[in-house]
Amino acid sequence: MTKDYTDRDKYSGTLELTFSNKYDGIYAHPIDKNYHSGPPLPYFAPEDGYQDKLIKRIEKLPGKKQSFNYDRKQHYFFRVRSTEKDGKLESAMYGKLYGDIYFKAHTIVKKYVTIQHKKVSFFEKSS
Repeated sequence: MTKDYTDRDKYSGTLELTFSNKYDGIYAHPIDKNYHSGPPLPYFAPEDGYQDKLIKRIEKLPGKKQSFNYDRKQHYFFRVRSTEKDGKLESAMYGKLYGDIYFKAHTIVKKYVTIQHKKVSFFEKSS
């Protein structure tokens, strides 16, 4: 996480979440604008489409509103501890993040990262 803080009216920051293993990553589940009830994520995680990094940015300029790529309806799947055999994914740990990832760049000393709903689920899958 990097940040540039001048004062409460001028700041910016970038949060970069990265994954180290070849098949590890994060999958931003498409937001369903018509969603009203039931589980916001499917029961099973997708097998493809994981990105090895997620970047979040925040910026505030004098006289303007804060801009931030945050959506409380955004949810994620993530895959960690992946192993491969013969060039293919053999096993991995999967999880779900309910809610988007938020961070603050407008504090002087501390850096904050928050998973809004704090409900994280893990499950394992092997081929």
